Amino acid sequence: MLKKIVLILLLTFSLFATEVTKDQNSSKTYELEIRGVKHLDKEDIAKSLGVKENSLFNFWSREKALPQEFVENLDTTLKGYLESKGYFDAKYTISRTADRILINISEGEPIRVSKVLFESDIELGNLISWKEGDIFATERFEKIKDATATKLLQDGYCKAELSTKAYVDLAQHSAKIEYKIKKGKVCLFAKATIVHKPDDVSDDVILSRVKYHEGERFDIRKIEQSYNSLNALGVKKNVMVGKVAYNRCIQNPLCIDFSHRSAIIRKQ
Repeated sequence: MLKKIVLILLLTFSLFATEVTKDQNSSKTYELEIRGVKHLDKEDIAKSLGVKENSLFNFWSREKALPQEFVENLDTTLKGYLESKGYFDAKYTISRTADRILINISEGEPIRVSKVLFESDIELGNLISWKEGDIFATERFEKIKDATATKLLQDGYCKAELSTKAYVDLAQHSAKIEYKIKKGKVCLFAKATIVHKPDDVSDDVILSRVKYHEGERFDIRKIEQSYNSLNALGVKKNVMVGKVAYNRCIQNPLCIDFSHRSAIIRKQ
């Protein structure tokens, strides 16, 4: 019998992938009760399904208020949540009455990490935290990938190559995880230039809000700090201190552009 193999290159699970249009004239809610789970957290499940933290129900109650607008996609959302936690074989039933929803979950056997391959020419500390036997939660896989990419950008490696893969064997309930990283050359900030500048703000004032200097080692946090500082100027237009073309930021002028509604530091 052929094995079911899933290759996960980039998984971005959204608990609310479907756009919801709320009927403002309706405040209908359902009492939600979740049964059967042994390892997963009921509160986390309820929140993922749409239960609000400021539910009118007492926090110690088994029941939570689920708004009407989330009920239609309840099955899809619950399935996505369980898979994001590593429970691809989970079974569940959803029972619904006029004002109550009961979900009964049997978690089943989770996917567990059987092997971790890590190849890198840079020390990343404990960012790659997988161990054999860990439950393979796709949301954790994505968070580790994002944290690794962010760390590289914070340390000046804007041309780093990051490859992440997960080979999931559904039949064997196992996952082989692969991380390959090449840091590349260190990036340096270039001289910033200004375009579409407001008439009532001088270059000196604008540049005083930029949190990096020419020749400094690249750090994505200084881009974000510059964005916040420039948008605090109080000019009529918002500034887009853009998400820099990271892989081209060496010896290329960066541009602070006031023409956009939200400034991007962009490559000229």
